[in-house]
Amino acid sequence: MPLVLAILFLSCSQLASQIFLPAMPDIALSLDITKGQLQQIMMYYFICLGLSQLVVGPLCDHLGNRTVFLFCQLLFILGTLIAGFAHNETLFSLGRIFQGLGAAAPLLISRTLLAVNLEGKTLKSATATLSIAASLVAVMAPWLGGVIATQFNWQILF
Repeated sequence: MPLVLAILFLSCSQLASQIFLPAMPDIALSLDITKGQLQQIMMYYFICLGLSQLVVGPLCDHLGNRTVFLFCQLLFILGTLIAGFAHNETLFSLGRIFQGLGAAAPLLISRTLLAVNLEGKTLKSATATLSIAASLVAVMAPWLGGVIATQFNWQILF
């Protein structure tokens, strides 16, 4: 059970970073921004994700995983809603920033969950499985995003 939860947690941030890649031209057109501006906005997610990991890890140690996870998930959901309903560059940027900040908790806690509940060969096996799942999600997310974006619009991806 910890492995399934860890995979689901990790998939959250993986999907958020990759699923909309096929829809980038549509997003740029809809928001009336250049592809360069859109790429810059997409980097906000990764910058915030990286920086927030430096804060989320110690916060999890101090406040507990559950509290930090719930707060970060609320932040992530807020960012998703803002980005999904954005009608301009500023709102879309804000949404991606919130998503990046919120995505750190499931990413870190997915590994912590395994380390706390498993040990020895079982932990090594679960960690390898988690890595494989992360790779599969990273590969499948753009495909899934393309399928969804062609059937609906880019906002559904969020």
